[in-house]
Amino acid sequence: MCGHDGPVAAPMRDLVLRAGALRDRRLALEMTQRELSARTKLAPSFIKYLENGVCQPSDVSLRKLCRALECTPEDITSPKPDVSGSAA
Repeated sequence: MCGHDGPVAAPMRDLVLRAGALRDRRLALEMTQRELSARTKLAPSFIKYLENGVCQPSDVSLRKLCRALECTPEDITSPKPDVSGSAA
């Protein structure tokens, strides 16, 4: 389902795509999922999975999305929460 996108590059390991931000940015540009798919060369089903929070993009896919959506990674991602359980 989501594994076809390739390995996760180091910069993306510390980021989490905010599915709502991706959808909001696409809609602000009045773009359909199919149009975003065509612009990024990513499968329409993968765009749907990203927007539903099922998958996380690789670094390469994140760059494609940002280019197509005319935004920066910071616009559609958040730092990954610390789940190590250590107290700060």
